[in-house]
Amino acid sequence: MVLFPHRLSGPITLVRKAILAVGLCGLAGCAAGPAPKLALRYAQADLAYGPAALDRAVADFLGPPSASGAESGGSAGNGTTGSRRGKARADIDYREIRGQEGAVMLEMRHALAQGWHLDSSLRLGQGRTRYVVPAGRLRVPFGSAQLVYDEAVTLDARNRFIEVDSMVFRQLGHPFPGVLELGAGGGLRGTDSRLQVRAAPIIIDSRHRQLQPYGAVQARYHLPHLPARGFAEARVYGRNAAGLRAGVELALP
Repeated sequence: MVLFPHRLSGPITLVRKAILAVGLCGLAGCAAGPAPKLALRYAQADLAYGPAALDRAVADFLGPPSASGAESGGSAGNGTTGSRRGKARADIDYREIRGQEGAVMLEMRHALAQGWHLDSSLRLGQGRTRYVVPAGRLRVPFGSAQLVYDEAVTLDARNRFIEVDSMVFRQLGHPFPGVLELGAGGGLRGTDSRLQVRAAPIIIDSRHRQLQPYGAVQARYHLPHLPARGFAEARVYGRNAAGLRAGVELALP
């Protein structure tokens, strides 16, 4: 996994401070309990940042607002007026998506009742996703028309993220070895992403930062006698994004 070259600054620094503050508040309540545990996570990519990052990339491709477009009042079929940058959206049908992310995580467990506990986690990581768009499926608004690209296009997205969440888990009974748990909760994720497209005449190198609250449901299985567990998780980011993914977490000594 390769870090992209731009530095985190400006709004993403504020995002980082905000999430760290929330995380410290969540973890501070257990200062008298067990010490926080450090772990590594490797999982399928969380794609919730994609729609807004893609809209920003399309806006960057179209360029700054055009005075003539704004004055003409011409309306495109996708809701844009002239070439107003802030209203640009892409019509993309993904047929193949490949993405992974890795993170270092700090976790604190709160015992609640018999078989119940609250886990508060703080994660810092990075990921890379490649979207493959078949020929003819990429349609980018250009004024009152659309630019349709008749070859397959690969969109390369890289991101750094920081997130904090708290989830209540219930240990479930089962006939096989190990520990199976089911939990639900919510969190906050800040993402600094870079999306690149290099398929002339479409050349895009766009950056986007965003802060997203989410709700989550997670099932996880602790392997017996091993410092590892697998998980499957569904996340919902408001009404605009949701996803299902899986991964593995390895506790550090």
